[in-house]
Amino acid sequence: MKRILIAPINTMLFEEVMTFVRVVAPMRYDYVCHFYRKEDQYRSALAYVLLCLANKKIVGEISRGVNGKPYLQETDCQISISHTNGLVSVGISNENIGVDCEIESNIDEIIIDESFSKKEKIQVTKDDFLKVVFWTAKEAISKLYNEDWYSSPATELIYNNSELKDTVIQEVYLHPFVFLNGCICTASLSAEQPDFQVITEKELIEFFDSFSEFFSKN
Repeated sequence: MKRILIAPINTMLFEEVMTFVRVVAPMRYDYVCHFYRKEDQYRSALAYVLLCLANKKIVGEISRGVNGKPYLQETDCQISISHTNGLVSVGISNENIGVDCEIESNIDEIIIDESFSKKEKIQVTKDDFLKVVFWTAKEAISKLYNEDWYSSPATELIYNNSELKDTVIQEVYLHPFVFLNGCICTASLSAEQPDFQVITEKELIEFFDSFSEFFSKN
């Protein structure tokens, strides 16, 4: 099972999201409030909400393991979290998983020069959008192994006939999902296709409403 929830940040349900996290996960709320910018607070809090939505229950606090890798003590699933400008994504799975999301415009020439191999750069010259596909794949691999594994020569990505592979770490399966002007990519050790689900504002509101009785008691 691989389930990826994606939420575009179009209209900010800031108060609803923050209230939910404050009530059900006070430690996460304190962590979120350490961010200076309101948008950063929102993205971090929304990631927690998506984890609850994916599990269809309140998941408890997010703990941190080695190198800050997030995990949930109250569920058996593995998780991965990513957010960027205007986009939040989380992944849950019954096996180790890495998830990353990014907007195409955030991948500049410095990133490409420092992290991409010669063969990857040639592919990008033929299809500019591959720069964000490759970057999210490298970051997803890094999160999968919980190490700084994304730069060349540790990875050597090839995109052919809509299939993304790493010719160096051949046991890793990569699944990109293009959304709006960005990409979400998963990395795992199984070929199972992830279930990518875009969450709407309406679905978030309905989820909060389902806990209205819980909120009234707290």
